[in-house]
Amino acid sequence: NRHKLGDFKARLGKYAADIQLKPNRPKTLRVDMEIEEEDICEQLMEEIELLKPFGEGNPAPRFLMRASTINNPLWVGDNRAHLKFKTGLNHIEAIAFNRTDMNEYPLHMSSQDLLFEIDINEFRGKRSLQLKIKDLKSSIELDSCESSGRESDQTRISLKRIVEEIKEKCPVVLIYPTYRSLVKHQAVLAYYLNHENIQPLHGHLGIEERAYALNQLIKGTGKVFPITQPLLDYFLNRYDLPLNLRYVIRLWPLDIIGADPLNNNQLEIMTIRDKFNHILYHRKEIPIISARYFVYANLAKTINTWREKYPYLKAEAGLKDMKQRRAVRREFIEAGTGILVSDGTHTSGWSGFGSVDEVILADSPLGSYELTPLRDWLPNNNEVKIGVAFDRTSIERNQKYLHQLYPDADTVQEVFDFYKDNKARLRSVSIDELSGKINSGLHRKYSRLNILSIVRILADLGLCRFEKSGSIMAINPLNNNNSLSSIIDSPYYREGLAEKKALLEWENKLKNSMVW
Repeated sequence: NRHKLGDFKARLGKYAADIQLKPNRPKTLRVDMEIEEEDICEQLMEEIELLKPFGEGNPAPRFLMRASTINNPLWVGDNRAHLKFKTGLNHIEAIAFNRTDMNEYPLHMSSQDLLFEIDINEFRGKRSLQLKIKDLKSSIELDSCESSGRESDQTRISLKRIVEEIKEKCPVVLIYPTYRSLVKHQAVLAYYLNHENIQPLHGHLGIEERAYALNQLIKGTGKVFPITQPLLDYFLNRYDLPLNLRYVIRLWPLDIIGADPLNNNQLEIMTIRDKFNHILYHRKEIPIISARYFVYANLAKTINTWREKYPYLKAEAGLKDMKQRRAVRREFIEAGTGILVSDGTHTSGWSGFGSVDEVILADSPLGSYELTPLRDWLPNNNEVKIGVAFDRTSIERNQKYLHQLYPDADTVQEVFDFYKDNKARLRSVSIDELSGKINSGLHRKYSRLNILSIVRILADLGLCRFEKSGSIMAINPLNNNNSLSSIIDSPYYREGLAEKKALLEWENKLKNSMVW
C-alpha cells in the first residue's frame, strides 16, 4: 500500500544501518578450488562439461591460480574495454571483460592472482581452452583487506613500493647480509615480480656477469637489485649510488661497524629485522602424531632419516619451484597435524600459515637468518619454542663447509704459488686433475670445491683468467708479479667473510641460550 511507503523506507534505512552497509565495502567472490597451471588441461574441461548445464543453483566452477604472469596484454572490443592476454609457461589464452579500471595498472611488473572459469574458445574450426577472468589482483595484495598481523606485512608494503619505483623507472636496492640469505629469499622476489625486473648482485657471479649487473646499477636502471652487503661495500668503495635511487631495503642486517654509508637524506631505508621472540632448548623426544611441527633441515641425509621415522611428513626442503613448495604447504595445512620439513627458503604467498606446536632444528642453520621464514606465518607477539635436535657435529660440519667454499688467504696464497711454479703442466685440465696435481705437489687434501673457490678469487684479483666447459678448466695466469696483498678486493672472498661472521653470530647465540 502506498500509504506504508514511508514506513518501509524507514525500516529499510534502519536495516542498512544495523548491518553497517558501506558503499565501498570490499567485494567477496566465490572460489571453488585453487589450482596450478599444469592442472588446466582437456581432462579438466571434460570433467567440467559433465556438470552442465550451469545456471541458477548450479554455477560454473571457479578456480584460483596464484602468481600468474600477464603476457602480451591487448585491449579489445568497444571502447577497448576488454583485456585479452596470455598467461603461464603454456601461454594459455585469457580474457577479462569490462576491466577499463586496469588500463593504467602495471600488469607486467608483478605477478597476478587470477579468478576464472574455464571455457572452450572456437576460432576458425580450432578449439582451445580459454580462461574467462572474473577478477584479478596483484599477488602482492592479500585476499582480505585486513592485515595479517605478521612481519610479512612489511615485505608486502615493500613490494608495493618496489612496483611503484620500477614504474617510475627508478632502481630499488635490497641488501642481504650474505649470499646464502639472498638465495633463500630470491624465489620470493621471482614469485611476486616479473623476473625481467630483477638483477641480482653478489660475489658468486662471474666477472663479466657481475660487471654487467654493476653497470646496470650505476646507470640507475629501473630494476630491483638484490645485493649482498659484501658486494655493496665493494661497490661503494669504487662507485657512487645512482642519483635516481630513492628506496633501499635492508633485510636481517648483521651489525654495521662504524657509520652507515647509506645514511643520507636522499634515501628512504626500510629495515626488516629478525626480532621474533624465541626460546632455544635441547629437543630429544620423538614428536607426537597429534601435533603440528615445523622442522628445519638442510641435509638430504637428515630429511631421509626423518622420512623413514615419519612417513606422513611433508617436505618442501630442496624444492626450487615456488608453486611446488606452495602445493606441499597446502597439503600440510589440510592435514591439520603432522610435520613440515623446510630448509630456510622463504615460501611466498601466505597471509597466515596458522599455528604450529613447535619448531625443531634437525640440522644447524648457517646463520640465524635461516629462521626468518618463521615470520611469514607466525604473529609478532608469539614466543616461539625452538627445539634443538642437532649436536656439535652439525655446527662443525657447517664450519668445515664454509672453509671449503671460502678458503682463507693463506690457503689461496699457497695454491697460487704452486700454480705459478707449475703453470706449464696445469693448463686445460679437469678440475679433478687440477685438484689431484695440487694435492700431490703440496701434500695436502684440498677438495675440488676448495680449488674452484681459489680460482674464483684469483680471477677476481686479475691474477688469472679461467674458462670452464663441463669438467675441463682452462686457466691462464695474467701477471705473475701480482700478490695476494689485496685479497679483500675479491668480491667472492668478501662473501666468505660475511658467511663466516653470520655463522659465528649464530654459534654465539646458541652458546648464550643453551648449555651443550
